[in-house]
Amino acid sequence: MMGRAGSMLTTAQTNNGLIQSLNRNVGEATTATAAANALMQRTVQASVTRLEGSVADSVASLTSTIDTRITGVLSALATTTSEINAGVAAADATIAASVTAQIRAVNVSLAGVTTALAGKKDDALHIWIGSCSNNGNGGWREYCYNRVNVDTARPYFRKENDSRMRTITSGYFKMQFYRLFQSCNWEHTLLYFDGNHRRHTHTWTGGNSQWRDQDVYLTWPMAANKQSWARAWTCGWTIWNTSDHYSRFIMTYEGPLPA
Repeated sequence: MMGRAGSMLTTAQTNNGLIQSLNRNVGEATTATAAANALMQRTVQASVTRLEGSVADSVASLTSTIDTRITGVLSALATTTSEINAGVAAADATIAASVTAQIRAVNVSLAGVTTALAGKKDDALHIWIGSCSNNGNGGWREYCYNRVNVDTARPYFRKENDSRMRTITSGYFKMQFYRLFQSCNWEHTLLYFDGNHRRHTHTWTGGNSQWRDQDVYLTWPMAANKQSWARAWTCGWTIWNTSDHYSRFIMTYEGPLPA
């Protein structure tokens, strides 16, 4: 019995030694594992740190490169814009100078044309032709214009009423008045320009009732808005024949006054 108990004690001691040895091995393994983990963590952290540094450096380098390129593009764009603006300004100046020169040339040409036209007589004939159907016997009478044969007087003059013509513009105007009349002694035939008689006949008729002709005409300058007319005198009988074949008044625009 004692022997068996000793054997069991020996076995127990042996097992205890094995357990202790196992415990030491587990402890050492745990320590080694912890150390390995710590080393791995340090290695991974170092790798991450290096990677972050590398990425930061790459990003900084790329940012610097991009900034440099943007700066270059902006500088080139500014230079190009400046060159374009300078070219446009030069072109504008050239165009403006050319247009100004052309406008001046056109103005000179228009001035020449205007001057030439101002000094050129109108190709159209501006004339009034008519006669008087009324007959006053003797004394002073103004010739009337109540029968119109031709009227192209405008825009230079016009018939104002049955005894007056009126100028619309200034210019040279010609009047002609002829009549078939009877008088016992004298006759007078007058043309009035702007209220003044510029033509005045004074003719002895011989003191009988024979029909006689009188014809007066004159060209005279007048300003705008001035009157003109014809007037006659005989001592009696017929101061003018009412037939427009024998008595008539004619007025024409002859041209502009000198500048």
